[in-house]
Amino acid sequence: MEIKANKINGANAEIEATISMDEVNANVEKIAKQLSKTANIQGFRKGKVPVAIIKKQYGQKLVEDAEAEALREVLSKGLDELKIANDSLIGEPTISKFDKSDDKIEVAVKVAMRPEINLDDVDSLVPDFKKPEV
Repeated sequence: MEIKANKINGANAEIEATISMDEVNANVEKIAKQLSKTANIQGFRKGKVPVAIIKKQYGQKLVEDAEAEALREVLSKGLDELKIANDSLIGEPTISKFDKSDDKIEVAVKVAMRPEINLDDVDSLVPDFKKPEV
């Protein structure tokens, strides 16, 4: 997975990544294995469903979940690279590019965050005030 993150300005950033299909397939295997422990499919005891049956029945949904997991990982690593905390994000990240080919997925995610405010010289902006004498 290749991740390139850059700040556009003080309040916006963009994370670009290339996800290999090997990573997506590994996520599919992991999700199918977890689901096989809890799935209730007729003809099999609960938790004893073979992974191949899970893949056959839920194939496309497993791929979508694996891609979503890879996107979450891209977002997490990109935010770490930019040194941005999750709680400083504003709204939901926007996926501006999602190009899927046979061997990779190219993704661009735009995030909005709290702007950086510099208050170093705030005292010079406050007018002089003379306290009235009584």
